[in-house]
Amino acid sequence: MDARLLPDLLVFLEAARSGSLTQAARHLNTVQPNVTARIRKLEQALGAKLLRRHARGVQPTPAGEAALAIATRLGDLLADLRTEFRTRQATRRTRFRVGSIETVAASHLQPVVVGFTRRHPNVEISVHTASSLALLKQLREREIDAAFVSRVIDADGIGSHPVFRDELTVIAAPGRRSLAGLLGESRGELKIVVQRLGCSYTARLLAYISERSTRKYRLVEAGTLESVLSLVAGGVGIATLPRAFVDAQRSGRGIRHFALPRDIRFVDTHLAVRVDEPAPTLLREFTRETQRGAKSS
Repeated sequence: MDARLLPDLLVFLEAARSGSLTQAARHLNTVQPNVTARIRKLEQALGAKLLRRHARGVQPTPAGEAALAIATRLGDLLADLRTEFRTRQATRRTRFRVGSIETVAASHLQPVVVGFTRRHPNVEISVHTASSLALLKQLREREIDAAFVSRVIDADGIGSHPVFRDELTVIAAPGRRSLAGLLGESRGELKIVVQRLGCSYTARLLAYISERSTRKYRLVEAGTLESVLSLVAGGVGIATLPRAFVDAQRSGRGIRHFALPRDIRFVDTHLAVRVDEPAPTLLREFTRETQRGAKSS
């Protein structure tokens, strides 16, 4: 059978089910002559009369009964197809990938992610942590959709705006009386523990030390923020981190805070996004959720 006759078979199915050419035309959103023409075309192709008229409408002939069984299977198959894709459309989950420096992921993202997923239950959101430089590379290569970074960005099609403000604090093991006392000591090197070299938080501390002290220092790379906290608590050296992060993580650890001068104490986290193309709806929604989280923090 010519596959081009399948629409005619479905028209026949509607006419046989409704028992009326007029009703079939109404259901199919067409006119009765079109229904009649399609059924006549199908009958000519099959070489058999499929419907006979009577006072109340039409009914299948014996040949029409055989064709009706086949047409019914075709109609059921199309109904299954529509149901399957309606279900898929309703439950299809969209991905949204967020990059973040680790301190922000630990201290700020929880309410943002929770609020976003409540408003968008069909969106699968994932958070990837890395350094600001690594996150910007991922953003340029479209491996993530947005990134929380520790610096202002305006290059290579990427822009940023501040979303969170944190207070930086210098942390040390118990027994240290003051930051000035630490910097004024003459014995030995001052060890400064960092997660990785190039940390923008530590850069502020180093600039401060260079201005206020002649004491020599050495950077100790810890690899993870957990290791930074553990080494500081163990008396290996000092570090500088956002106070909100330290307060959330230092449970059970002996760690002391020292304030930095006000002009270098506060640091902004920026949300970096692509600006060389229109912002997708989900990105705009996530930005709004971030703004709500920033206001509540």
